[in-house]
Amino acid sequence: MERESSAYKKKCRRIRQMREQRRKIKRRLALAMFFFAVLAFFLVGKTLYGIGRAFAAESGIWKQADSDTGDLLADGGPDEAAALEDEMSDAEKETYIQEHAGLYTEDLLELLGKNAETLDYVYHYPELSDEEQEIDLSEEAEGETLPLLLQWDARWGYASYGDGLIGYTGCAPTCLSMVAIYLTGEADYTPLYIAEYAEENGYYISGKGTDWSLINSGCLAFGIQSREQALDEASMKAALDAGHTLVCSVRKGDFTDRGHFIVLTGYTDEGFTLNDPNSIVNSSRAWTYEELSWQIRKIWKFSKA
Repeated sequence: MERESSAYKKKCRRIRQMREQRRKIKRRLALAMFFFAVLAFFLVGKTLYGIGRAFAAESGIWKQADSDTGDLLADGGPDEAAALEDEMSDAEKETYIQEHAGLYTEDLLELLGKNAETLDYVYHYPELSDEEQEIDLSEEAEGETLPLLLQWDARWGYASYGDGLIGYTGCAPTCLSMVAIYLTGEADYTPLYIAEYAEENGYYISGKGTDWSLINSGCLAFGIQSREQALDEASMKAALDAGHTLVCSVRKGDFTDRGHFIVLTGYTDEGFTLNDPNSIVNSSRAWTYEELSWQIRKIWKFSKA
């Protein structure tokens, strides 16, 4: 009887051990299945996320705007948001500006109404106006031609100057920047640098704009000097042939409805070439003396000091 009882107990232990092993195996299988399920869910979710984002970008609904604060939201972060915004058509950007006019100043809306080239500059104002931009004009400083710089370039165009922003009040500093960088080879003479210098030293007159004294004598601070140039076609061409650059103050006409500064860079058989800090289009064509002369108020010829 004792042997039978001992055998029975051993048999019971083996059965319990087998049952415990089966429970352990089931637990391990369940844990493995759980991890596989989590991995599958993550992979599927990531795929669907990519598909959904591509669709949203294509349909133009990825970027959203808080109508109260104007904060731009994008699940992909600022870099991806900027990339998606660049995919928007000009018409979509114009529509956005019209629908969110409260995010923009009257001066910016007026600027866009006069110059369609400023669309991106105006459009990005809510998100970039408070950000400090990196400015590197070393490539322009090393160039052999006078660089075209635009006053509404995002790198400096949102900075304040006088009664507004460089983007629409900074034509004179931008022209001097082009001339100074070209003649001195110094990349530090950016439109922002010259605008700050002009404002700090009283060269901006509220309600009128940049005073001509910045062009006459203030320019010496940037390693360049100026002399008055006669409004005469032959004399102007001779000055350009001698290596001078010519800065012109112009009245209401093709370039402005108020007052403006441009830089004459040379001439061809078709007319004078120029850099207009407010227009790539104007800077891309030749202008005859007859087209320019009636608009020019004053001319200065520049050389390295």
